[in-house]
Amino acid sequence: MSELRGKQLRLIRSMFGSKEDELFDSLASEPEWKVLVYDRYGQDILSPVISVPELRDLGVTLYLQLDSEREPIPATCVVYFVNATEANINRICKDMEKHLYDRYQFNFLSNISRNLLEQLAESAHKAAASTTVQKVYDLYSNFICLEDDLFMLRQQNKEPISFVALNGPASDAEMSATLDDITESLFCAVVTLGVIPIIRCSRGHAAEEIGKRLDSKLRKAAKSNLFTESMSSTGSFQRPLLALIDRHIDFATILHHTWTYQGLLHDIMDYKLNRVVVSTVEKKQDGPERAVKKTYDLDSKSDEFWADNRSKQWPEVVIESEAKLKEVRDKESELRMKPGSNEAVDVAEDFAGNTARIKEAVATLPLLMARKKQLDNHMSLLTSVVDVINARVLNEYLELEEQIISEASLSRPVMELIQPSAKGSLEDKMRLLLIYVLSPTAKQAIVEKCEASLKEQGCDMSALQFVRDQKKLHSLTAHRKQAQAKEKEQSAIWQGLGHVTSYGVDFLKKGMKKVMVTAGDFPTTQIVDALMEFKSTELTNGFLYLDPKQLNTSQSSTVPKGRPPFDEAMVFMVGGGNFTEYQNLQEAMGKKEKKIVYGCTELLTPEQFLSQMGRLGRGEGVASGQ
Repeated sequence: MSELRGKQLRLIRSMFGSKEDELFDSLASEPEWKVLVYDRYGQDILSPVISVPELRDLGVTLYLQLDSEREPIPATCVVYFVNATEANINRICKDMEKHLYDRYQFNFLSNISRNLLEQLAESAHKAAASTTVQKVYDLYSNFICLEDDLFMLRQQNKEPISFVALNGPASDAEMSATLDDITESLFCAVVTLGVIPIIRCSRGHAAEEIGKRLDSKLRKAAKSNLFTESMSSTGSFQRPLLALIDRHIDFATILHHTWTYQGLLHDIMDYKLNRVVVSTVEKKQDGPERAVKKTYDLDSKSDEFWADNRSKQWPEVVIESEAKLKEVRDKESELRMKPGSNEAVDVAEDFAGNTARIKEAVATLPLLMARKKQLDNHMSLLTSVVDVINARVLNEYLELEEQIISEASLSRPVMELIQPSAKGSLEDKMRLLLIYVLSPTAKQAIVEKCEASLKEQGCDMSALQFVRDQKKLHSLTAHRKQAQAKEKEQSAIWQGLGHVTSYGVDFLKKGMKKVMVTAGDFPTTQIVDALMEFKSTELTNGFLYLDPKQLNTSQSSTVPKGRPPFDEAMVFMVGGGNFTEYQNLQEAMGKKEKKIVYGCTELLTPEQFLSQMGRLGRGEGVASGQ
């Protein structure tokens, strides 16, 4: 279950003729040279999974955007890795008409429709290119894997599957398209894992409808050869759990200032697809200052320090980085020193005749220098993060928010960090205010005072209006059952999906106490733990149970009795997720030796989520936000 990225990588390698167990052996037969053509979606999928040198080893000599102007390349095989959209098929058809390449291989991110497949075949026939089409594959790879146990659906064009799209004004057709889009990508992730899961989904929002649609697709797919694995990755024949959870169950985790290395980078830096871009000012001795952007790749497969420390608390990472850098420098000095001397010498000169030390230096120094470069990069990143922390006093926001959430005594008034003279951005201050407003201990007088101050500072108050709308809906809890019964009589998809219901606020108020407490489990973690153990709790009583393998649909919705706990689970957040939630879940479930894959429609920064809340507070939908 936790090998999702590895399985996706094997699928990608298979596009170029690489077998599952084939290593990149330079002594093997020469690969056929190919041109890789991808769209924006395909590029985002490839970026965190496979590197340029690996593509080169697979025979890829050139990689191009599908929508770019491309010249003919004779006697060449082209490999397409694109979404099966009408626009992309039209562009491919034009490529065949122009005879840009000698041989064609089509790899679609998800299932291509019959109409588009017929269009592709007709175009190939008209262009007399039928015999040059070597293969047409549905790879079911329409999702982005950032880690073995972390994925999201999209980086480009996220608006149609955003929190706003799921909760803002929309027609039935628009809502249905959004739900189908999410369901299709989630189906691809399940197909890649190779095992049909048991589905549990929260009621009252999009997760319920997505769960039902996915259940239907999996029932049909179970009759095909898409699912070939009969047992889970742990070696047992028990199927994994798929928990579909709505973002409505917990807003505070995304709004709260975090203190983990990866969470901080995502919050305050330009961090996308395992890459951080940092803007700095560079000044030369005899020249003016100029803005420079530095890019850092952060891959847990190739960066040991990142793999070990990305989920650790900020102070721990700073201490660990200094210790590791000292360790590397000491080792480097040791290799460069003359035996029995404290003097650094030239390696080639001093080690002449000392074969053993020469071999050690040749074997060790390059690896040591590569590791030192990685650590230097992390030190540069850490320095940039420290500058932001100090400028915005993020540690003070974090401390006060945790006190609010845990209902502890506040070390300072909330207004102290919201007043105009306080450090921090307007978004920092609004996040603090929203967390306070959502707290059961919030006092109206303090809220009004803080709100007035933020208005004077020019802050957009729409997100606060969104939260207030939910609190008003919460007051209708007593009528919820009656309202839900009425909704069932109305068949429109919009009902229960396009508007925010009272369920999210009700849960949020109950879960607030345990969100972001240093040693506690977040609401999502609590839900997953209960579902995996088949525990009936206040948080999971409303979850549907769907078994796509059960032929009798009436029985498939009944939770079986006496079933052993799940060992593995895929947790999918509908409406967006973040690194802090992912790390809390992995840490808690890892202690119980449970394997978890965390996915979401999109990875949201606090400011992105705040912006989406603001749009909903203004009554906007996807169309009005574009």
